[in-house]
Amino acid sequence: MKMVKVFKVQFIAALFLVFNLFVFYPPAAVNAAGTTYYVSPSGNDNNAGTSSSSPWQTIGKVNSINFAPGDTILFQGGSVFNGHLQFDSSDGGNSTTRVTVDSYGGGRATINGGTGSAITLNGSTGIDVKNINVIGNGRNSGNLQGKGIDFKSCHYCSVTNMEASGFQYAGVLLATSDHISISYVNAHDNGRAGIMADDVTFNGMSDQIYVGNSVTNNNPGDPTLTSNQSGNGIVLAYVNNSTIEYSSASYNGWDQPAGHSNGPEGIFFWYANNCLIQNSLAFKNTSNTGTDGGGFDIDGNNCTQQYTYSYSNFGPGFTSYSPRDGGSGDIVYRYNISELDNNGRPSPIWIAVDHKPSNGKFNLEFYNNTYYSNSYDSVIYVADWSNSTDMSGVHFHNNIFQTTGPKLLADDASTTLGKYTGNIWWQSDGGFNANGYTSFSAWVNGTGQEKINNVIVGKNADPMLVNPGNGEKIIDYKYLSAVTAYKLKTGSPALSAGLDLAALEGLNIGSRDYYGNALGSTHNMGAYEGPGIDTEIYSKVEDSVTGTGNNQFQYSGSWTTGSGGDHYSSNTNDYFQITFNGTGIKWVGPADTNQGQAAVSIDNGPETIVDTFLSNRNTGVTLYDSGVLPSGQHTLKVRVTGTKFSASTNYYVAVDRVEITGGSTNLAVNPGFEADGAATQTPTGWLEWSGTGTTSASYTETNLGANSGTYHLTHYNGETGSWNVYTYQTFTGLANGTYTLTAWARRSGNGFTFSQLEAKDFGGTSTLSAPIPDSSSYQQVTVSNINVTNGQCTIGFWTQVDNGTNYPFVFMDDVSFTKN
Repeated sequence: MKMVKVFKVQFIAALFLVFNLFVFYPPAAVNAAGTTYYVSPSGNDNNAGTSSSSPWQTIGKVNSINFAPGDTILFQGGSVFNGHLQFDSSDGGNSTTRVTVDSYGGGRATINGGTGSAITLNGSTGIDVKNINVIGNGRNSGNLQGKGIDFKSCHYCSVTNMEASGFQYAGVLLATSDHISISYVNAHDNGRAGIMADDVTFNGMSDQIYVGNSVTNNNPGDPTLTSNQSGNGIVLAYVNNSTIEYSSASYNGWDQPAGHSNGPEGIFFWYANNCLIQNSLAFKNTSNTGTDGGGFDIDGNNCTQQYTYSYSNFGPGFTSYSPRDGGSGDIVYRYNISELDNNGRPSPIWIAVDHKPSNGKFNLEFYNNTYYSNSYDSVIYVADWSNSTDMSGVHFHNNIFQTTGPKLLADDASTTLGKYTGNIWWQSDGGFNANGYTSFSAWVNGTGQEKINNVIVGKNADPMLVNPGNGEKIIDYKYLSAVTAYKLKTGSPALSAGLDLAALEGLNIGSRDYYGNALGSTHNMGAYEGPGIDTEIYSKVEDSVTGTGNNQFQYSGSWTTGSGGDHYSSNTNDYFQITFNGTGIKWVGPADTNQGQAAVSIDNGPETIVDTFLSNRNTGVTLYDSGVLPSGQHTLKVRVTGTKFSASTNYYVAVDRVEITGGSTNLAVNPGFEADGAATQTPTGWLEWSGTGTTSASYTETNLGANSGTYHLTHYNGETGSWNVYTYQTFTGLANGTYTLTAWARRSGNGFTFSQLEAKDFGGTSTLSAPIPDSSSYQQVTVSNINVTNGQCTIGFWTQVDNGTNYPFVFMDDVSFTKN
């Protein structure tokens, strides 16, 4: 794509591996017997170095020794070593027997490269570096083109469990190397990239590069590079047969110098062949040049991207540019989700051909992806900048395209480029705009798109996503499946409506969807292949709900209530816990620069360490997801560990709420006021009554936002005056017993005599109610201990305003009525 440089054109044989996907995993190494050397600040370079009691002292001493297969160099954990550790072709092992660089004695050692690089492997074979951290003086504070670890023309080498920061070039860099594994690396606060492969000397391609279980956060840009882009999370260029998986990129690219037309990306293959991105996360990456700054980008041949989540990036969620080597693309995107990408660019999907393939045709397959956009322009942009490429090989099948913006599709041509079949299209305002066509039927009949054998196979309908635009804010790639907002509701027109692409197109579509569901004989549209779900069978419990019963928080230690409404503590071994009935639970809270690590357990089982640090504050983050639990009673416990990521300024752990799934069935009809798909005065499942003849004061709308979803219930009848209205529903045939009623609500203005959630006619002698608070944000309101003895109950919202002033209104949403 965008790396503007002079390079030699190198032909890559294009093997289209849609049917035979290559995945490179690093080979296992053997630690054969060799000599173990120790290095400690308290040592002496005149020592033998072969025991912890007689260690060497300096990196210079290590550099003076040639190491053989099976040798191990151990740096004292917790210590800092200044200098540049260097290995060359005279050092190392082979493909199976390695030289190992590691730490000893507890904790990781740190190598401080200062103004330059920390570790360089030049022409080396068979060297594994693990449990070592590397630091530089800072990308903008004195480090001059340094790298944390630099692989030059290396073979069968690896880095594992490393934190790399403060380097102007990259945390990890490799060039013209093969069989390189980069795992469990956290690369942050570097310049050009967190993790990077490049051909800086134009000597050739790298081969079989693996990046896995790695995090790249806050790599802002190289302040000295004005001729090209910088600030990528993970970028692998000039690579063959390579894989990026189980990794994330966030908040990268915000400080690259201006003066050129291209920008960085979160996770990015460029000039690549036969490569794979999967099970990865990209969010809030940006670019200050006004271009790029997206989540994922593939510029190459025979590459696949699958099972990824991209959200809130400045640029497109998914970008693909034609390769510059004459290849025909042959790129596959499947089972991915994009939410609210393209904050600064026109489209979350950006496909452009600026170099005509040697055979004249560009091929790309987009199928079973879900895109939700609020772009000021279109969801999809397709362009042939070469003006002569055959774009008929660009195919879109079984996707969901939904937007709150004005367009669904924009091509840089007078006619629609590519082929669209079996997709569902939806503009939230009910309109349709694709390449100037203002109705779906006009577009289909005018272009022949969404037809097979003259039968329309696409749809223009609301796909009924669970909670579009409100996807879970995950910051850890381990919780990709927690993004339940893009599953399908019961009754969705996308269910079982997808095309059989194996039969129609000859595609091998894989074995599972984004969420891990096995693919069956029928297919949905979008990234979710499971059944429709009742979106309201869950409950949110706010951190302020305390006690010793089910769905109540218990705090141990010194927890403080924050201005944002959450509870937080930094005291080691303080904890909160909550007991619940259900099949899963999510811990939701803020992630911030001063937060530390928590230990999370279910039912007093093994603890999982969760890091709640993030380089920029985010609220409403899904910090932990239990996954599916056996149905029944469980206890979630979250403990403050008193440990933190190195960049964090403190040890705080915070909670805003938990979300419980699979608990008691919510009996309320249309509980989120979403069933009608539009604002209405008579929402499905609800009735209205007014003693003042003002039933019109009850209606659903989108104004000022819902608690979740799109619509909420409103009680409002003007700036002043006296009025009342009751919105309710009645249940019959209930099993006698105790029930709980909850809702999320808020009110504003003056003159309220009553503003309450209530339950009545359940066999008791009174009405049970809970007042709706005067608040600028939704609050959870609960009516407990509803003892049904007659098999029925009426629930509702009652508002009475007398001599109201200052526009009195009530907003209500997300009702839950469940049997205890």
